[in-house]
Amino acid sequence: MIQRIAAILIGMALTTSIGVAASGSSSNNPRWSPGNPPIGWQVMPFQAATWFDRSRDGAGWAIERFPPLAGQSQPLYSGTVYIYDAQRNPYWLLMAGTYVPPTYQQIIRDGAMGSFSGVLNEGHGGACPTCNYLVPDVGPSPYGNGQIAFDTSAEARVSYNGIQMEHIEPARQILFQDFGADWFLGNWRFEMYIGSDGVPYPGNSPGLIAYTDFTIERIVAPSWAGNIQRLNSDTYRIPVPQTTIWMKASNNNLLPDAYVYFIYDTVEKKLRVIDTGSAVPINGTISGVPTVIGYSWSPEALFYELIPINDDTIIGIPYRNSVNYVNNTAATQGYNIVLRMTRNH
Repeated sequence: MIQRIAAILIGMALTTSIGVAASGSSSNNPRWSPGNPPIGWQVMPFQAATWFDRSRDGAGWAIERFPPLAGQSQPLYSGTVYIYDAQRNPYWLLMAGTYVPPTYQQIIRDGAMGSFSGVLNEGHGGACPTCNYLVPDVGPSPYGNGQIAFDTSAEARVSYNGIQMEHIEPARQILFQDFGADWFLGNWRFEMYIGSDGVPYPGNSPGLIAYTDFTIERIVAPSWAGNIQRLNSDTYRIPVPQTTIWMKASNNNLLPDAYVYFIYDTVEKKLRVIDTGSAVPINGTISGVPTVIGYSWSPEALFYELIPINDDTIIGIPYRNSVNYVNNTAATQGYNIVLRMTRNH
């Protein structure tokens, strides 16, 4: 059932588990309307200072996130592209705009992370390592308006006057590593914020934040992982064995039949938390011993889409594994929950 994973995870936080460094809860925190979690719990693009197009050397973007302007609820973003002209003089294009967040169904459907846009201004002169300083000359650019649309947490498209110009990624990916399963391994504090009454089950207190510390480790794919089927045509997503890396929290006290896993899709570059508690087992035998050899996954299963927003923070939003629910916010509306994982160093 939908309540299963939420109840299990709250149970993790409210009980003492062997090997868990800390667990507990706090109550009377602010309530929040579905789809609008508090600051610090919102899904955002990955916060990185510099972004690059892998196909272009010597150029890039500096993208900064600022507090909202007066009267606005979303942060202000600025973007500065820095390149050199034919004479090797530095040249900048600058823009700023209020962040336009995606809907939860956009995040679930295609990973969209919102956008910001603004009038492009250009700059000439200024500081230069190998030339005399010139007072910067900044004014409107002939390129018109710019937009940076984040396709995922860590990928974005840059457009000038509606014409796509380049694809950029955080520099940390290029200089160090691409996001992959190993990035998610290690020690984390797992928090669940419950925003309103009836979530995740009737009688639960709104404004509750439950937390537990655990370690995520990579595991061998479960024996049934190669035989996962859709229970019916309404089932939205099942992991592909060839492109799925399996992980699990190694030091929690989950029930033996509570199959809660972290899976990383190497093609979509997505991390998810899944619960197969509502799946239908496919029974068979291995070496003559009766056992579960697979599962038919149900559209009633609850998934969490996990979005890294900086090197130490992941935000998660729930959705039901149903084609009929993927284009609306039914799970989010009915289960006003947000997850946050912060890295324990």
